[in-house]
Amino acid sequence: MENKIYSLREIAGWTADDSEVTIPALQRGLVWKPSQVELLWDSILRGFPIGSFMLSDIVEQGQKGKYYLMDGQQRYNAISIGFNTVKDARAVLWIDLVPPFVKNSTRMFWIKATTIPQPWGFKNDDACSRLNTREKRKALDIFELQGNIYNREFSLKETWPIEANCPIPLWCLLEASKTTNNDAEAFLHKTITIFKETNFAYSKNIDFDEKACCYLKEVLFPRIVALDNYYINCNFLKR
Repeated sequence: MENKIYSLREIAGWTADDSEVTIPALQRGLVWKPSQVELLWDSILRGFPIGSFMLSDIVEQGQKGKYYLMDGQQRYNAISIGFNTVKDARAVLWIDLVPPFVKNSTRMFWIKATTIPQPWGFKNDDACSRLNTREKRKALDIFELQGNIYNREFSLKETWPIEANCPIPLWCLLEASKTTNNDAEAFLHKTITIFKETNFAYSKNIDFDEKACCYLKEVLFPRIVALDNYYINCNFLKR
């Protein structure tokens, strides 16, 4: 079999039950740090290559799909979380519409992760440093949530990356681009509509001011549209 190529959206769709690609039981668990996920998406939005995946035939009877993903699981998971195709995901990826200026950062785009262990997100640095105790308690006050920062799991719909200036889930942009026909103004309004119709608490707080709207249309729109032509090569491992 020849090597195959998949778009990002197709890769994110591997989470579906009827996908032709599946994860074999021998694959290791999800081990990437939030900083690796955030920086992977920064690379994707900049159009940088992120390496090839490795597929092989499925030979066991009764297995769904046609191919096993033998190498690239961590990148696949990060892509899927960005597209919001992971059921019961323990992370949400956001993007800051009013990105900060951080000296010595390698980033162009500020993708911000919130996770079950760190529902308030991480510091604005490339290492994704954790907030200190005082900052976490302050975040809970801003979220208007009760509970102990040490022993309660909060819903990721109730929180957002507290150090971001104007965060919105990345998948809202990816979803909006499917139906706006390369029209930046339509993309802006569709993105806002999608987010406002979610049950994320921050959808009631976000302020789409002129600066955020301009960034969404002029900077992020062409980058999101370009992802339709972002493909990943999948090498085929012969058995």
